[in-house]
Amino acid sequence: MNRLTLLLATMLGIATVIGGAAAASAAGDDDDKPANAAQAGSQLSLTVDQRRAIGVELAHPIAAHLAAHIEAAGVVLDSADLVSEAAELDAAVAVEAAAASEFARLQKLAGDNGGVAPKAVEAADAE
Repeated sequence: MNRLTLLLATMLGIATVIGGAAAASAAGDDDDKPANAAQAGSQLSLTVDQRRAIGVELAHPIAAHLAAHIEAAGVVLDSADLVSEAAELDAAVAVEAAAASEFARLQKLAGDNGGVAPKAVEAADAE
């Protein structure tokens, strides 16, 4: 427990004892009495002045309006399949680029001086 928490707990205990005695002796002043006088001796409670002195504010919760409930259905896909397909696509693109480059090279060689057999150019074109 850190020192600040210990200090606040001690102050709350002292304030409760002092506040309980002051509330019992005060006549007709409801703001200085604990919220539930029957429990003042068994539980910690603070008067309005004590709460103000230590900066405690009490507030009632406000009503919240939730958004309308919408029913829906969906399918969850396994991301491993998507990653695998993307890797296969990348590999296929790389193979196609290499084949296109080889085909262009063989076409140039065949056109320059016929140093490449037409069969090799057709095979490269088929890839």
